[in-house]
Formats: sequence, C-alpha cells, structure tokens
Amino acid sequence: MATTNKKFRVLVVEDSAFMRKVLEGIFNADEQLQVVGSAKDGREAVAMAESLKPDVITMDINMPHVDGLQATAEIMTTNPKPIVIVSSESREEQPALSERWNSARLNLWLSHQAPLTSTCRA
Repeated sequence: MATTNKKFRVLVVEDSAFMRKVLEGIFNADEQLQVVGSAKDGREAVAMAESLKPDVITMDINMPHVDGLQATAEIMTTNPKPIVIVSSESREEQPALSERWNSARLNLWLSHQAPLTSTCRA
C-alpha cells in the first residue's frame, strides 16, 4: 500500500523581508510543509489566499495597506483557513487588539518575543 506524502501548503504573510525569509526557511526545512507563497501586506494576503488555496496561513499584524487582522477577517469570511498570527506585538501590550482579535475570528497568536509556552489562545 502506497503512502502519500502530502505536504501542508503554507502562505507566509509578513512585511519584513528578513522575517519572511526566516519563516520560509523554517517551514521549508520541515518535510511536511511547503511554502507556496509569501505576501508582504494584507492586500496581497487576501488575493494569494484565494488564488493559492493554502492549507494554513501565517499572518503578521502591522503591515502596510491592509493590516493582518483586517486581512484575517476578510479571509475568514470569504475563504476560511487556519491562520496563525506571528507578530512582535502581544495582546498584553496592545489591549485594543483583543476586540479586533475576536472580531477577526482568531484562535492562535504567536509572538516573536515569547516562547511557545506563552502562546495565547482565544
């Protein structure tokens, strides 16, 4: 019986070129993941989520044109996908983000500054 080696297709959304490369390197080093695209702002993220049909999306928050929370809300309305927020912002530092977090239907937030043990869940 043949086994399938399906890779999870990942869309990386990050305005920092350096962090995009870091995240792409991390994901592509895992044999179960494949980066299928990277976007530098929320506007590109929405378009690429529709055209590339990734299995999961990593999303930064503070980006030009359309921020990550607005892009997440739009993607979750039109083409729902698991979205992991990867940001240097923390919910504790920005209390106003909590309300936007809930309206965007987020359920996982990873901070660049915090270990995974302190990941926030909605």
